[in-house]
Amino acid sequence: MKTLKTALSSLLLMSGTVVACSDDAGSGGEAVGGGGAEVGGSSEGGQPEGGASAGGASQGGGGAAATVEVVAVLDAAAFELPEGLAVRGDDTYVGFAFTGAVEALDLATGARSPFGAAPPPPPNTSFMTGLTTDDQGRVYAAYVSFTADAVPGVYRAEPGGGELELFSTHPQLVFPNGFAWGDDGSLYVTDSALGGVFKIDPSGAAELWLSDPLLAGSLEACGPHGDIAVGANGVVFKDGALTIASSDQALVARVPISRAGEPGPLAIVAGPDCAELAGIDGLTWDDDGQLLAAINRANKVVSIDAAGGVTTIAEGAPLDFPASLELAGDGDDRALVVTSFALAAFLSGGDPQPAIVRIVR
Repeated sequence: MKTLKTALSSLLLMSGTVVACSDDAGSGGEAVGGGGAEVGGSSEGGQPEGGASAGGASQGGGGAAATVEVVAVLDAAAFELPEGLAVRGDDTYVGFAFTGAVEALDLATGARSPFGAAPPPPPNTSFMTGLTTDDQGRVYAAYVSFTADAVPGVYRAEPGGGELELFSTHPQLVFPNGFAWGDDGSLYVTDSALGGVFKIDPSGAAELWLSDPLLAGSLEACGPHGDIAVGANGVVFKDGALTIASSDQALVARVPISRAGEPGPLAIVAGPDCAELAGIDGLTWDDDGQLLAAINRANKVVSIDAAGGVTTIAEGAPLDFPASLELAGDGDDRALVVTSFALAAFLSGGDPQPAIVRIVR
């Protein structure tokens, strides 16, 4: 981890401005930080006002174009770069990587209100990534740290909000990222540095559940893209198995969970496909059983069918380095909500456009 920490610190100190990296980052055309991110053409043009339709949307496969709207415009100068996202019923929470703040978001109006905060991440060595909630309404955040000044792990706030306190840690859990709940109440969390998955029981006890070469980071798998290799990223649970995004290796893998709770054999279900899946980040299931994924390097959101085929749902502004995505709402209000993390443009000195985006298909 010393090499990873050194690379992170040196790459994220820009022009005398101290910043911290989150899930995926890029600088000067190279990826720096988790998720296999690479700086590549930040979204151009101004950010639409909240709720306005935006250009750049596309629907692959000859279908109707998706409608892409901005729910909330955020302020990069105030370090409002959203990475984590959690939706449960009518409640939506957004996490800000650099500050450790978690806010509640009204998807209908774009109104934001403070909910809680993790310990302020030490600059250049720590940051906050994924969010999730449990059935009691508690909010969990993945907290990355490469310094003794902050403890990495999973932090948790009670349903009413407030400080997020350390819930679970493990000596090997340094870069927690994506979350998935198993049907037995276990919480699975990917580690992007280790290239594996940890399992956390209801008491907070964590164990290394799975590591696999296919989930490991690789600086060369899809061409050179920086100094930090990032593997396992987004993760979802369905039908007794985990589906896991491997960012650098541009693939999606499925791991069945045995009745004893052990991992079965890992199988690739999409990719490797550097053209379509390099920088794959957050995952979620849509209502039709297709996998939806944020592709941060390409500023796009895609669907992945059972045969591994990839279709672009939306691409370009206002998607700016999309990181996390969740379905929200019911009926005509059903939509895909996405965090436009904007990290690549932010770190490269471009024109970052962080936002919360809604995609209606």
